[in-house]
Amino acid sequence: MKKILLVLLCIFVLPLMFLLGGCYAENNIVIRVTGEYVQWSYEGEDIWHDIIDIQSIKSALGETYQGIQGPQGVAGKQVEFRNQDGYIQWHYVGEDAWQNLISIEELQPETVKDENPQQLAFYPLDDGTYGVGVGNATQLSSIVIPETYLGKEVTQIVEYAFENDSKLKSIQIPDSVTTIGYRAFIGCISLTSITMSNNLIEICDAAFDSCSSLTSIIITNSVTSIGGNTFSGCSSLTNVVFENTTGWKATDIDTDISSSDLSNPETAANYLKDTYVDCRWAREN
Repeated sequence: MKKILLVLLCIFVLPLMFLLGGCYAENNIVIRVTGEYVQWSYEGEDIWHDIIDIQSIKSALGETYQGIQGPQGVAGKQVEFRNQDGYIQWHYVGEDAWQNLISIEELQPETVKDENPQQLAFYPLDDGTYGVGVGNATQLSSIVIPETYLGKEVTQIVEYAFENDSKLKSIQIPDSVTTIGYRAFIGCISLTSITMSNNLIEICDAAFDSCSSLTSIIITNSVTSIGGNTFSGCSSLTNVVFENTTGWKATDIDTDISSSDLSNPETAANYLKDTYVDCRWAREN
């Protein structure tokens, strides 16, 4: 609590323009300082939640805030915020050291906690849906991505979403997801089980690169695009089931891929991780 009081005291003695206009964002948490409150919101949303009101800090400290000098709060020093390691952190501009202000867990309203018990990260997208990433779920071995978040569909696994998550063994991707982003699961060396969305359209480049424990996967009927190096480094992959084997082409080399070959799960696995590993695949509807 002392740290919170200290940083808010430091914020209060900043110039009035800074107090009225300060706004900081990283990942999907945004912090702003108004004339009355320090507040937070999710990026892209217009609902702000108070962390604490400045007037209560002023009242608690009496008039002493006016005379604070030195490293505890020189008038005119600017404060920056960031979302890092599960905390909102602050420091003075130009200084290296960051201090924890409050944990993300404490910030979230109860309704958000209830909708996100795994503590995944959700990112508002331009179409009004959400993308998803690992957030604070890095210790979980099994993750079930929800179809909706705060009443909106989850349609993307964002780029680098679960990069190098060595603890992840199982992921369930709901039917709301249409895109798996660039390098979304790269380096997930323990990943062995993937439940694919039945409405998935695109698997971007290197999405499952170096998932060395992955032995099998289903390419659902809806998929029309597989990026280059998607299964590069998947040394254990021996079984790939294409629900739709027709119309596939390695576009980089303008080569049709035989439907009969893709009907063989072992051959399909070899094509994806070796023969045509560098190529982008596309399927004509």
